[in-house]
Amino acid sequence: MAIDKEMLHKNIQYLLDRNGEFEVDYLFYKEKIDIDLAKKKSKELINFLIEIQKNHLGYESKGISKYEPLICYYNIFMTMLNSYIKENIIKEDWIKEFTYWALDKSENEHYIKLGLILSEKYIDKKDVKKYIDKYSYEGKYVFYLMNVIRTMPKYNAYLMNIIKNSSGVVKVFCVSMLDIVTIEDTIYLLEKGYKDNKYEDLLIYLIFNVVNIRDYLSIKELTDEQIENISYVMRVCLDNNNIEFVNDITYVIHEILPLISSRCNGINSLVFLYRLKEKIWSDYENCDNKSELEFGIRSFLQNEEFIEIYLNSIGDGKVESEDIIALANFYDYTISFDDFIPYLSKNPLDIDIYFYFVDNGEEEDKKKLVDFFMDVVNIKQLIGDVKDIDDEHLDRSYYGDIIFSVLLKISRRLYPKCKKIALKGLFGNINSVRKEAISILNKYKGTLTKKEKKIILNAYEVEPNFRLKQSLYRLIYSTEKNSGKIEYVNVEELRCEVLDNDIYLLSTNVAGSKFRDKECVQKELSTTSVLFLLKEEDNPYDIRAIRLIGEGGFCVGYIPRKDNFILNNLLTGGKKLYALIKEYDIERDYIRIRVYMSDR
Repeated sequence: MAIDKEMLHKNIQYLLDRNGEFEVDYLFYKEKIDIDLAKKKSKELINFLIEIQKNHLGYESKGISKYEPLICYYNIFMTMLNSYIKENIIKEDWIKEFTYWALDKSENEHYIKLGLILSEKYIDKKDVKKYIDKYSYEGKYVFYLMNVIRTMPKYNAYLMNIIKNSSGVVKVFCVSMLDIVTIEDTIYLLEKGYKDNKYEDLLIYLIFNVVNIRDYLSIKELTDEQIENISYVMRVCLDNNNIEFVNDITYVIHEILPLISSRCNGINSLVFLYRLKEKIWSDYENCDNKSELEFGIRSFLQNEEFIEIYLNSIGDGKVESEDIIALANFYDYTISFDDFIPYLSKNPLDIDIYFYFVDNGEEEDKKKLVDFFMDVVNIKQLIGDVKDIDDEHLDRSYYGDIIFSVLLKISRRLYPKCKKIALKGLFGNINSVRKEAISILNKYKGTLTKKEKKIILNAYEVEPNFRLKQSLYRLIYSTEKNSGKIEYVNVEELRCEVLDNDIYLLSTNVAGSKFRDKECVQKELSTTSVLFLLKEEDNPYDIRAIRLIGEGGFCVGYIPRKDNFILNNLLTGGKKLYALIKEYDIERDYIRIRVYMSDR
């Protein structure tokens, strides 16, 4: 099965559409702001309106955006505003005029949102439907209709009509606003109304808060297609711990389970039975006959007809990839890359698929997945912004970087492809990507070319994480068997500010630079003017040995033995010493320095 790239990019664009996303996140996922902050922001916005009214300023006064996000405090704002109007501090006629201006003439989305909030009370009733019709299909505005829409006659029927002709944020809003549904509405919501590319799980959650599943199951003899559909909806409820559904688990077990078990003829029914088995076993401590129920469902799942349903459904993309993977583990089946194409077409960054191939799958399938990733993902976005950031500090903005890290794990045995990807991964944005890249290059370090070693050295120079820098140093050193020594030191504690009144001690030539890697010494000397002095107490040849460390952390050589006695004593006494490079010639192993003691 070929990948439809046009459809793939359409799906990516849909997932990136953020109109109204903040409002959905705040209302359904995020912690709400405390009441004191809401009051403070409301007062500030009211003062802004008073200033416009008092000074007869133009409505398009600058600064409205700083009172966002209005969704976080609009109810408290309206309560306070009504009090100001009752006290005649803000004129009611003026606020009405302002509201109509915002809804009819403003092109500023912040003013429009404010106008929609005000429309709850400060537009004529005859105009309510006009503005609801105008703004109810726009995701960025629809949630600001929450209060005004309930003032419209038969608003539940109005909402149902929008649900049937919308998607995304708008559909979420309309479902969340439903109070009363007919049996026909219940059928539509449970069979079609929840379907959405972006918010399907949330819609199912909201639908179960307004419909009664018992009403749906009791209306008529369900077809096989309807059983498949309701199995899917209930599986989502199980996964999301929908409180209404979970509280009715006894009904699910005793009424729905026998129905689905006896009529199971599709993958959604199969997945629901499997998820119910897992849920009973892991979450329902007080469930009667827990072991018997779990065993009974397991026996159902192991029937040949159910196994055949699974095998025939693997590559059709009708369920989530995580469900196909869970059942593959249950049935001890190995999934191929081609089986996953429908899922990757919908979401090229389906993390469950990438994690599956870390420990499962044939090497040919892993190669296909790696090629797919490199083909459809813009790798330039995942490298070059090198940060010292560990996994526990990652958020969803780093989703692609996390997938890249997993992809490197998958590619470990795919030589030479893995080496090429790992060399890019050395400049990954997050630590886990660079760690995996170093691990791969260590495995194949015997195959590294001079050009590839130079890339590793460049990565070493920009690496911000000390542990990873040490790993890169060991990798560089292990590949330089016939070159000079490469030694790295963390210079943060050695640094000192160079001042005019620092004390000059002596001038000398650096010893031992000829035993150091020339490329490393050259890069250090070309990018630094200061060398820091550091005692090397475990040196077997000289107990007073003093290393010279560049600002990049490379050791370029030593203070000659004849000059190190006094300098060693000063370092032992806690003084900070540094050297300024006067001149050098790498080919002659000649580096002339002047040594100073910091006055700080």
